Amino acid sequence: MSNPTGVFVVGETRSKQASPITFQLIWKGRELADTLGEDLSVILMGHNLSDACNELSKYEVDNVYITDDLTLEDYHPELFVECLLEIVNSLEPNILLFGQTIFGRDLAPLIAGNLKSGLATNCIELEIEPATRLLVHTRPVFGGNARLRTTSNGSFPQIATLKPNSAPSASESTTH
Repeated sequence: MSNPTGVFVVGETRSKQASPITFQLIWKGRELADTLGEDLSVILMGHNLSDACNELSKYEVDNVYITDDLTLEDYHPELFVECLLEIVNSLEPNILLFGQTIFGRDLAPLIAGNLKSGLATNCIELEIEPATRLLVHTRPVFGGNARLRTTSNGSFPQIATLKPNSAPSASESTTH
């Protein structure tokens, strides 16, 4: 990637509505984007997404990228990977955030592998290292008895999954 920019949230939907993890990712994504001085974007893939898009328009999101197609109504990894890779290769994000959900645990490693990028999973905190502008991840280790803090390896996009309820929901707090 020549000039990666922006924090991108890979949103999830449930029953045609944005799922709770999407709003938690938006909150964390907004925090990271503001620190970097970059845009926050949400990517939604699925079918009949108009309600979810209308819902997202109420929050501090700079861009929403939608792929609304009947073939994406149900989750099929190969279709979602193809769709997401097209978006990522076209827009070249700096950071790509997934929820640590069944969807995110399946899709994030497939995307990271295809892009030959690093992936931090099961994160409970994400922040930016000011000197390097790289993503710093905090993850529980030893059964949650300790925390491990690591920094992205400098490959782009920087990809991470965030555990549910590790950040407030954007619907609860849209400003920092």
